[in-house]
This record gives sequence, structure tokens and C-alpha cells, in this order.
Amino acid sequence: MWRFSQDPYVHSRFALILLAVMTAVLLPLSARLALYPAMALLLLALAVLVPLPLVRAALCLAAPLPLLRLLLMEALPMGARLFAHSAYAVDTFWRSFAVTALLSAVLAGWLVPVVFVFGYMARAIPGLSGALRSVRRVGFGAVPLVAVVGYGLVLSRLPAYNQTWRPMVRVTAEYRLPEKRSVLHLASNEYLRDVEVEVDALSRHYRGRVNSDSLVVPFTANWLTVEGSQWVRHGGSDTVAVGWRMRFARAPYNLAVNITADSGKVDSVVSDLAFRKGKRGLFFAWSAWPNSPVELRATLVVRRATMLVRHVTATYTELPLPVVVTAPEADVIARTRVTYVDTLRLLQTSPLAGE
Repeated sequence: MWRFSQDPYVHSRFALILLAVMTAVLLPLSARLALYPAMALLLLALAVLVPLPLVRAALCLAAPLPLLRLLLMEALPMGARLFAHSAYAVDTFWRSFAVTALLSAVLAGWLVPVVFVFGYMARAIPGLSGALRSVRRVGFGAVPLVAVVGYGLVLSRLPAYNQTWRPMVRVTAEYRLPEKRSVLHLASNEYLRDVEVEVDALSRHYRGRVNSDSLVVPFTANWLTVEGSQWVRHGGSDTVAVGWRMRFARAPYNLAVNITADSGKVDSVVSDLAFRKGKRGLFFAWSAWPNSPVELRATLVVRRATMLVRHVTATYTELPLPVVVTAPEADVIARTRVTYVDTLRLLQTSPLAGE
């Protein structure tokens, strides 16, 4: 049988160490986030130093409150719903199991200091340990166990969604240029229950435990044209100047341009446009239906003889073909994603030669 140590400072030592580690880990991420375990650390330290039992008990009861306050904050239900709405990638049992196990481990780790705080309180407050030992009976433990199990069974029978929080079915028409390949993707953050899809002569009815599917349907969406050229000046590193123009047959919802280097990262960038530079290269983005044409001019410094890959993605809020999706328990969102992917041909004549 697991027996608690009779020394109260054994429990307080573990609690103080865990709270200090949590504060140190969270502080580089967010000072505001680290404030919660720091407050719990301060309250527990005061409880250890204060000799009055009544004040010590009050401080021990107050020490877990900052941790529970952050855990049960007002935004948690909204965050849980947003996480569920964006869970399109959790499409298998093992992925769902991994996500659930990770969240459970984070929750359990967050509450471990609370257990040690209460262990210290039970040993440090005179008479409290004896009072707790008097209720150490099977009946006292069975009542909360039955209540928790019963409450869990009731929750498991409730629907995950209702008329306020409805699942989403996303229909995405993918059209890849210049190959002109087309595919229709169907994805949901919940199982596709009684969802019917009709497109051209194809009709499907989903009833099983599936939340995504791909349909090979021929269609065209020549809504994006990429023009312009790029030049290179060789040296210790290659300096590449790009001047591109993206034209649209119809205004997209948003536009993204990603430039990646095949043999290493982009060393430096100069552009009048806002961009994000990461391990996968450069990322430019336009939103809120940008006007045609969109021009992109930038100067890049890369390793010598590096090949650049250009990935242009235009997203639209309409489909290029009539698709009928019947989902009585879900909301349907339609998107068309037109992508243009090519390897850049770097011209030897450089407009930078006169600089």
C-alpha cells in the first residue's frame, strides 16, 4: 500500500521544486503565464514559514488557486470548441488517442503540485491528519468514484454538437497548375454522418466512421496566372532578384506565395512587402480579396547554385463546378484552392549589375 511520508516538508519540498520548474519553463514563453505558478510558489513558501496553524491552512488552501484559475479560465470552453472545430487532421483512432493522451498528461502534470500541497497541509496542520484518517473508509471513497463514473457515462451519451455548436464539412476543390490536375476533398471535424455528396454523375452517401475523403472529379479552374521573371548575380553567394505579377480571372479570398530553396535556407531578403522568413523559406500573404494584379518584388541571397521553388496558392470562396452536399447536422463550407508550383529558371543577365 502507498503510504504518505510523515514528514510534511517532504511534500512541501516536491511542491516547491515543481512550482519553481514550471515558473522557469513558462517564463521565457510568457511572463503572464508564468505568473500563475509563481503566485502558487509564493503562497506555499509563506505557508511553510508561517508558524500559526490557522494561517498556514489558509495559505495552503490558497496556493492551488492560481493553478486552478488558469486551468479553469473563462476562455477554456471557447478554446476547447475552437480546437474541436479545427481538428480536421485528427482523422484516425490513434491520432485521437495521441491527442487525448497528450492533453491528459499535461493536465495531470499541471495538478501534481496541487497534490503535494494538500499532502503537506495534511501533515503540517495538527489534527487534520487524524481527521482525514477517520474517513478513510470504502464507503467514503466509493461515493465520489460512483459519482465521477456516472457523470462520465452521462457525458459520453450527450452529443458533441448541438444547434449552437455545429460540426463543419469543408469541401475543397484543388486545382494544380500548370499540370491542370483536379481533385475534390471532403473533410470534417466530426464523422460524416448521413452526409450526401452529388457532383456530376457521382453520388456518395457517408454513414461510417470516416471524416475525410477525396473524389477524383474532372474540372477546370484557370483563375490564376503567374507572370514575370527572375535574375541571378553570382558571387560567393547568389543574389536573386524576382519580379512577379499574379493576375486573377476572379478575385481570390486570399493569396499566398512561398519560396523555398532546395539546398539550404534563404540567407537574407530585401522587399517592400511584409514577409515571414522561416526554415522552409519565405512566405508572402495577401488577404481580404486582393485586387488584380498583385506584384511581388524582392531580392534574395542564397547559397551558390541553389534552385528555388515557387509555390503560389490562391484560395476562393466558390467552387468551379456544381457540388451538392447534404449534411443535416453540419454546416458546409466551400473553398477552391488553385496552386501554381514550378522550379525557377534563373537568368544570367542581372538587373543588379549596375548597382
